[in-house]
Parts: sequence; structure tokens; C-alpha cells
Amino acid sequence: MIEKTLQQDDKEDLLEIITAVIKHEFLDSVEICSCILYNTDFFDQIVNLFNSLRFNKANNELLTIFHFLTSNGRPVSHKLRLFQKGIIHTMMRFIDSQNNIVQMRVSEIISSVIIAGQSGLSEGEEHPYHKSLTENGTIQKLIDLYNDSNINKNLHLKIAQLLAILFKAAPLPFAISKDIIDNLKDDNDLQELSRLSECPDP
Repeated sequence: MIEKTLQQDDKEDLLEIITAVIKHEFLDSVEICSCILYNTDFFDQIVNLFNSLRFNKANNELLTIFHFLTSNGRPVSHKLRLFQKGIIHTMMRFIDSQNNIVQMRVSEIISSVIIAGQSGLSEGEEHPYHKSLTENGTIQKLIDLYNDSNINKNLHLKIAQLLAILFKAAPLPFAISKDIIDNLKDDNDLQELSRLSECPDP
């Protein structure tokens, strides 16, 4: 177990060390990652460290672990497991970082996990994360960010896509529905539009 009495600077140093070790030793091995994800609390402890990380200390290097674990080609089961460990709620702390690279890296991690969550769904089935991410405030924070005129264009579109996925077969909030649909149409994002179209008429 990671010592709970670590000072803030020590936690940040520890994350840097853990990141370097993981990248060097076993990140490329799906089998080893599976063993650690399912048989230890190692990644739970890393998530806990991120939860206590100072907002302005998140950087591209520290996010490498989760970005790699949620990248294309990694098992869907790993991404589902990371959701269970609270990765989305943790990453949401940093999505409105002033660092645009961190913003996009975090949004890509969140997006990969949310996309994995819809794996195997039939037409008309709602996203399984919708309820829990509504209850913990994640969806509301995404909506608030979407309505923030100061966020960059790429993040704005990414959030529109995330909301379309999360509101698969469910009604988008009225206040943002037209704008999100128009945004997706402008991007010719037919896949996300089709998810929204699964919502039954009221």
C-alpha cells in the first residue's frame, strides 16, 4: 500500500517515479497489465495519487500511463476496469487545465473509457455509464464546459461527441440539444448523430 501520510511534493515525485517505472518495465505487456489491474490495487493507488495531485501539476508525462492503457488497441476490458476504479471522475479534475495538451490528453482518456462502455450495446439501449456519471456530476461538468465560450474548438467538439455517446438513446438536455446536434452536423459526425437518433419520441 502507498503510505497515506506522504506530503504533497512527495506524492508528485512518487507519481513521476511510478510513471517512469511502468513505462520502462511493463506497460507494453497486456498480460502483465491484466494481472495488475485485476489482482492488485496498484492502479487504485495511482488513481488516488492523481486525486490528490495539485491541479496545475498534471502534465503530459504523468498522464502517459492512463493514456496508453486507454489507447486504441488496448483491451476493452482494461478500460472497463479503469472505469470501475474511478478514472473518469479523476480525470475530470484536469479537463479544464490551462494547458491545452493536458486538456486534450485528458479528454482522450475519458473518451476512450466512455466509448469502451458502450461496447456490445444494442440499438435503443442507453449508455451504462449515464446514470452514475449523472449522479457524480461528471455529465453536468461536461455540459458546463461545453457552454464555456473560452474553451478551445477541439475540446468543444470532443465534449459534444462525449455527450452524444453518453446520451445514446436518451434525450439531450433541451438547453444544449440543438447546439450539439448542429455541431455534430458541421463535423459530419454521423456516428454520434445516429446514437442520439435512437432516443424514442416523447
